[in-house]
Amino acid sequence: MFFTRWIQFSIWELRQVNSFMECQDWIIINLIRWSYQLYILSMLLTRWNFFSIWKY
Repeated sequence: MFFTRWIQFSIWELRQVNSFMECQDWIIINLIRWSYQLYILSMLLTRWNFFSIWKY
């Protein structure tokens, strides 16, 4: 739920961008943000898998 809202917000942000330089900065910032979110997501998934394996 949070993730889809975040994606929508990113698309909305992209529409607000005016110049190409701002667009470049936005892309760099978003790449950092995306990689960070994916890292957290993968950490949570691996932890969840680990615990589910532990139960069995």
